Amino acid sequence: MPKYKFGDLVYNIAEKRSPVVGDEELYIGLEHLDSGSLRVTRWGSKVALKGDKLVMRKGDILFGRRNTYLRRVAIAPHDGLFSAHGMILRAKTERINSEYLPFFIASDYFMDEAIRISVGSLSPTVNWKELKELEFTIPTLEAQEKLTKTLIAANDLKEKYEELLAITDDLVKSQFIELFESAEKSFPECTIIEACANKDDIKCGPFGTQLKQSEYTESGVAVWGIPEINKEFQKAPEIFITPDKANQLSPYSLIPGDIAMSRKGNVGQCAIYEGPYTYPDEEYFDELSAGHWGFIDKYGKVVIEPQYVFTTGFRHYENRAFVAKDVGGKTLWGLIDEKGNEVIPCIYPNLGTHSGTAVNFQRSEHGDYGIMDFDGNIIMEPRYDSIYEYDEKHGLIAFFLDWSEGHHVGIARVSDGEIIIPAKYGYIGFEDNYIECEKEYWTDTETMCDYYDYEGNLLPHDSCKHSWKCEGGYGSWNSQHKCGAVDENNNIIVPFIFEDSSHIGYYQRGYIVTGTKGKFGLSTRNGKVMLAEKYRDITLKDDFIIASYRNDANWDIIDELYLLDGTPVFTDTYRRVSIDGDKLTRETPLGLEHYRIVRN
Repeated sequence: MPKYKFGDLVYNIAEKRSPVVGDEELYIGLEHLDSGSLRVTRWGSKVALKGDKLVMRKGDILFGRRNTYLRRVAIAPHDGLFSAHGMILRAKTERINSEYLPFFIASDYFMDEAIRISVGSLSPTVNWKELKELEFTIPTLEAQEKLTKTLIAANDLKEKYEELLAITDDLVKSQFIELFESAEKSFPECTIIEACANKDDIKCGPFGTQLKQSEYTESGVAVWGIPEINKEFQKAPEIFITPDKANQLSPYSLIPGDIAMSRKGNVGQCAIYEGPYTYPDEEYFDELSAGHWGFIDKYGKVVIEPQYVFTTGFRHYENRAFVAKDVGGKTLWGLIDEKGNEVIPCIYPNLGTHSGTAVNFQRSEHGDYGIMDFDGNIIMEPRYDSIYEYDEKHGLIAFFLDWSEGHHVGIARVSDGEIIIPAKYGYIGFEDNYIECEKEYWTDTETMCDYYDYEGNLLPHDSCKHSWKCEGGYGSWNSQHKCGAVDENNNIIVPFIFEDSSHIGYYQRGYIVTGTKGKFGLSTRNGKVMLAEKYRDITLKDDFIIASYRNDANWDIIDELYLLDGTPVFTDTYRRVSIDGDKLTRETPLGLEHYRIVRN
């Protein structure tokens, strides 16, 4: 079977436009895509009127590139607008069947690779520049056509089965309501917190920098996600972490009887966990007695008597364990050594660690977080509403202010507590040589960012290398929102004169593929136009430029071939062209013609 790069199989449709009134009725966001389903059953949102959106056509493949692990793939049911955090893909029909494409993208074969190259710990996102370079082996077009018929039939059967389950579920609900309607007033009302044994039993996460994609392993302790939860833990987990990492995240461990519920995407989707205890530790094991936890060794000998309402393992915390006691009806946290001595007394409303090298502690119930080491020595006095990351290398913390009012994140020095980046951002990420600050935490529009060095100095946008790798350097934009590229030493290699940031990455051999509203052209790195913006795709292949556009009447691909200096190779019309080494093939209305390329 032939093997292709993904960019050779599909077009990434980057056409965008500003929404107008009425677009909200046909808008599809990532929240409208259901994991495991190719069909879109709902759409529309007023968020469509905020920020530029991708322009989709009926039959396009909608791919959720943000939070890739959710595996959101669907077929566009109509023309309209799609989330800027998604990706619109169309088949290059000379290599892949358009009806086969959505099944291929939704397959584990493709999705596992897309998840693998996703970047970002808070919302793992796959970028087109990396995605298009992935190589896949696919069946021949003839085999794809046969396989597609089977896949469509199987998918139709699956959807009918799901409809039957939904009808059955509705019937059960109606019977339940009918049975208990008369006794409705006799049931006491309470909040979710009141229904829990302890308010601290409710946990959200882990999220952000607590669990990074790079920490996933092929085996170990299972990490359950929303895709595995649908009324029950019915799907085997696909993500695992090491026991040491699981020890770090032990506050989020599942025990039999726990209820897991989605608070994003399919909000309210929940299931009861009936599996084994997920507390991992190679040396010590939790022991429950009379409602309290203690520790036994691997031989079953009690080494620390049960006395805690919650515990973690020892191994990853410098042979310390986080423990909690019930003190006067309040859950207070501390740190113990392997002999049960309280290294940090159980007097704090909250303790945690994000770096594994220090402890974040809460002095009062109303906030005031600081940092101490694992021996209880204060590194930074409490002064912030919350701490979600400690960068020991640079002596910085990322902190929250006004947590109850939303995400307001800033950066402060640990040594003196001075704020070097104000707490006005939605998300902050520590990169290799700069700090990226997103202005909004979660939005369905393109988020603007500011960039700082590790001294807290605001950087011009064209000095940052955060966006994308291109030939010889990095694509970026300046404060005037003009796009260009810089090399490793921040020398400008492509002047900041281009309007569309998404296409600087196509910088090849001194040329720039530019684009406006989904139509592409070719310019030199100095902005001289070589080919007008009228093509659906432009590829530089060896010594040639292949420019393609669609004939909307019959969806055939029409190619034009040029030398690198813009000189046309052929003047007559042909349907497509391909180059393989020194062999050139073109398709004319009369059939295929083959040529041998002779180079001087």
